[in-house]
Amino acid sequence: MYTKQFRTRFQNWNGMTAYQNFILELDCMSRINRVLETGDIRRHFPRLVQFDVKSLTVTYSYEGVGVNNLQESVVVPRVWEQLDEIDRTFKRARVVHLDMHRSGKNLLVGSKGNITVIDFDVAQAGGLSFNWSIDKRIESGKLVASKANMFDILASHRYVRLG
Repeated sequence: MYTKQFRTRFQNWNGMTAYQNFILELDCMSRINRVLETGDIRRHFPRLVQFDVKSLTVTYSYEGVGVNNLQESVVVPRVWEQLDEIDRTFKRARVVHLDMHRSGKNLLVGSKGNITVIDFDVAQAGGLSFNWSIDKRIESGKLVASKANMFDILASHRYVRLG
């Protein structure tokens, strides 16, 4: 279990308040979890456990370690199949993840090589941009969680072995 608390620290660069980031993340995760409930897609996303509007917290359940924090080798089997499942889920949920850093901090790998994508407070949900910073990221395409971007992050990490 992991509890994330939203703060105003991002407002300077993305123009959104903590409450707006909280609402955007909840919207994205609700969309994704709804898609996951309707199919037999493996879990490549956190499961929304609970949220609290007063404290601006969201609690998730997921497995894995951020690629940026890996300390030992892990094999990622069927990497393209996993990335295809993630991409299909994004499309069905109408979510565009816009915070896929080269460091791999929002891309987790479990002990058995399952890929999980986290952190949805910088995203587009339902084809609507929350503000100018979202539009700017979509236009640049640099931090979009595309199959190619995620593959490059995994392939470039010294502890990740692709299968």
